[in-house]
Amino acid sequence: MFDYPRRRIRGVDSVIGPSIERNFVAPASGWLLGKPPSSWQPENWGMSDVALEERVLCKAEWETVAAA
Repeated sequence: MFDYPRRRIRGVDSVIGPSIERNFVAPASGWLLGKPPSSWQPENWGMSDVALEERVLCKAEWETVAAA
């Protein structure tokens, strides 16, 4: 996809970032016309399909009083 104009990242002269037009204006124009947003990540993006164990490191005083 056309990526112009690219822009400099403030404070980091050696980095040139993607254009605002490509990453925001073009998709927003489609949303204005009723086109639904598209997802770039797959359904199992991140750790959504991993069961994580929940651990309580400490409880606040109000949590122990409410349980009594």
